This record gives sequence, C-alpha cells and structure tokens, in this order.
Amino acid sequence: MLDITQSKLGELELRRTRQQLQELSSHIQDAKEQERLHIAHEVHDEIGSLLTAIKIDLSWLIQRLPRTVSYSQTRLKP
Repeated sequence: MLDITQSKLGELELRRTRQQLQELSSHIQDAKEQERLHIAHEVHDEIGSLLTAIKIDLSWLIQRLPRTVSYSQTRLKP
C-alpha cells in the first residue's frame, strides 16, 4: 500500500489555504464597502453643510435688499 498521509496532509493544507484566501477576500470586500460608506457620508455631510451655509447667506442678503427691488430682479440669471 502507498502511504497516503502526505497526500492527505497536502489536501488539508490546500483546503486551509483556500479558506484563508476566502476569508481574506471577504475581509477586503467588507473594508472596501466600509470605506465607500465613510466617503459617501463625508461627501453628503460636506454638501449639506455648504448648502445650509448658502441658504443662510441668501436669506441674510434677501433681508438686506431694498424693498423696491422685486424678487424677479434678484434672481440669478445664467
């Protein structure tokens, strides 16, 4: 009979290595998704802050416009 111990050990090592690669791949995928979410939240928060600041500034400016200026004259035109 042939000694299949080496072969079996090799198969076990191969399975273990594949499992480790699968876990590493999963971990990398999770890390990528977490980073995407983090960036999306940062961008969302930054844009929201800028839009709020613009709205406050516009409100402040509108309150200081002379009352003789109509709304249609205050709109920005391209």
